[in-house]
Amino acid sequence: MSMSFAFNIKNDEANWNPGTMFFYNGDINEIQGIHNTEEMKYIQSCWKECTGRDLKIYGWSAQAPVYVRLFGTLQPSSKTQEVLDEIKRLEGLLKK
Repeated sequence: MSMSFAFNIKNDEANWNPGTMFFYNGDINEIQGIHNTEEMKYIQSCWKECTGRDLKIYGWSAQAPVYVRLFGTLQPSSKTQEVLDEIKRLEGLLKK
C-alpha cells in the first residue's frame, strides 16, 4: 500500500511557495501542485470517498526540514519544472 498526502513548506528560500499546497501521490511517486482551495476540497472529498479516510495534510518548515530527508528517501518526480528544480536542490543538500 502506498502513501499519499498533501503538504506545504514554509520558510524555505527556494521554490516551495509557503502559500502553495502540494500533493504527494505515492502510487506514482510524484509531487503535484494544488492550484487553489477549490481543487484542494475536491481532492479531499474524492480521497475520503475512495479510501474512507481523511487525506493527511502536513505543514513543514525549513527550520526543521523533515521534507528534505523524506523526499531524499522517496526520490519523487514531477511534471512541474519548478518542483523538479526543487527536488534537485534537495538532492544536492543530501549529498553535502
